[in-house]
Order: sequence, then C-alpha cells, then structure tokens
Amino acid sequence: MTTPRILISVINWNGLADTLGCLRAIDQLHWSDHQTLVIDNGSEDDSAHQITREFPQVSMARNPRNTGFAAAHNQSIKYAIENGFEFIWVLNNDTTFAPQTLSALVEAIESDDTVGMVSPIILGNDANQDLQFCGCSIDFNTARITHYPNIESALNAQSRDPASFCLWGTAPLIRTSLLAVIGGFDELFFAYYEDMDLSVRAAQAGFFNRIAPAASIRHGGINDPSLRPPHYAYFNVRNRIIFWKKHLHGRRRLVSLFDLVAGALIYASEWRVAGNATKEGASLLAIRDGLISRGGGWDPARRSPRFIGLNLMLNHPYLFADILRGDFLSAVRRLVRQFRASVG
Repeated sequence: MTTPRILISVINWNGLADTLGCLRAIDQLHWSDHQTLVIDNGSEDDSAHQITREFPQVSMARNPRNTGFAAAHNQSIKYAIENGFEFIWVLNNDTTFAPQTLSALVEAIESDDTVGMVSPIILGNDANQDLQFCGCSIDFNTARITHYPNIESALNAQSRDPASFCLWGTAPLIRTSLLAVIGGFDELFFAYYEDMDLSVRAAQAGFFNRIAPAASIRHGGINDPSLRPPHYAYFNVRNRIIFWKKHLHGRRRLVSLFDLVAGALIYASEWRVAGNATKEGASLLAIRDGLISRGGGWDPARRSPRFIGLNLMLNHPYLFADILRGDFLSAVRRLVRQFRASVG
C-alpha cells in the first residue's frame, strides 16, 4: 500500500513568529511524504525572507499584496491538484501540534471513502488549552449554525446527521479529488465563512465532513471581539450575509436576510455604545456590501452609508430588529415601555 502524498499549505501575512512556530511543528511530523508550501500574502515585515532562510526546504510563493485566506490557499490547492497530491492540509500559521497529528488525520480520512474533509480537535494555545472547536452543524430551515461544546456531542451530531456537519478552516485535511470536482474556497468571502461554504459544498457533492478525536492542535488568536481589529467586524457581518444569501432560496432567504440585518444593526449599535466609531462604521458598511454581495478585502478608507433615520435605528436597535423580524407585538410593547420610561 502506497503512502499518500500530502501538501501542507500555510499562509504568512506579517506573522513571522507564528509561522516559524508552525513550521517547526511541521518539521517534527512523523509523516514523511509531505511538502510544505508557504504562501506569503504581501507581507511588509521581511518575514518571507527570514522564513526562507530558516527553512530553505520549504517552498515559498510570494504575492505582491494580501489576496485573502481563500485565494491564497486556492493557490496551494491548484498546485496540489496539478502535482498529484492525494491530500492537502490547510493549516493556519498560528497552530502547533504533536508529531503524530497528521498521521491521525490521514487514518481518519482513509477509514471511509465518503469522507471528504477531516479536522482535528482545536484547542487554545494558552495554559488551559480550552476547547475552541470540535465541529458544528448547519440547519437550513432555521438558518442557524450550532457549535458543539464537547467532543461527545459533536460525534453524536456527525453520526446522527452527517450531511449537515461542517468544519472550520483552521486545519482541515482535504481530499484533492474532492477539490478537483467542487473547486477550492469561494474567493468572494476573502476570509471567514469560506470554510463553512466549502463544508456545505462538499456535503452537496456527496462527501462528509468529520472531526478526528485522535488528532488535536493548539491554535492562537483572540476570542474577545473588543480586542480584534475592525476588519474582523466587517468580514463577519458581511460574510454571514453573503453565506446565507448563497445557500438559502425563496422566502427562507428573505426572512433570513431581515434577521441578519436586524442582528447586524444591534452589533453596530453595541460598538456605538462602546465608543468605537471605526467598528460601528465597519459593521454598517458590511451590511451594505453583504446585501449586494460585494466581496474582496477590507478597505479602511471606505465609509459606511449614511441615510435619514440611521441614527434613530442605531439608538433604538432592538425596536427596529423587532420590526425587521416581523415581531410587531414585541415592537409595540417596547415602544410602550420606552414611552412610560420617558414620562415616568
């Protein structure tokens, strides 16, 4: 039995310390038949040069600008397909892992020909190593995504309804034969939600997504939204709208869009209350761009749309959320409470 060839794809964007840590973990992997391709996404900190100097055996492709998570990994996917790799391991640069991790992922994906993607259990990289991700399920009837709090519940979900089970893009091992059929990440998303979209498209093609409990990684990142940059607010609002627009149809799509706009207005209003005008503006711009399906990267020079009534909506977001969601009884009750408070 031949050992499958694996391409490991890592994106570097001004992230020297993280990328070096990830490459050192890759260097210790027990899986011998692999090649690592680093896509430098327009770094401005000379990290690409330093990575090549420390890891001359690693292949490097340099983009003149930041093309986004989806497009950069698609470069690796194209290379993997054209060069006969059986699998590609899409790997965040802020991950580290034990030497046996990739072997456990390969064992999991080769155990069933209908499995198209497998993900390790994702833990935080702090001292507690709290669980970040072990799978999620998507419900197109309610337009909701459920993330599981523990491995047992996730395993039950993927067994009960495997077609709805989805994975993060932090570290999935993917069959290149699947990607040759359905394509890579949808570059409209740029970053965030492209992993959920790929999971859905894999399931629609008849393949299943699974977690591999025997494999785990440690993943960096900041979970507190208040500490994240404005582009995080922008991409999450915009891409959530684009995702559901893409995968819902008819009345379900319309109802979902009203609900998404309602939630985004509340989100923007919270940044207003916090005194963060930049994130407020990013959230409002994201609503507009999501509704017209404008993809691409975050441009901080662009300004959010302004129209009559916007301040009223942001000052009373829950009232307008009730109206957008068609919950007029709650809207009336809220108005009555506000009137009583104003005169009382």
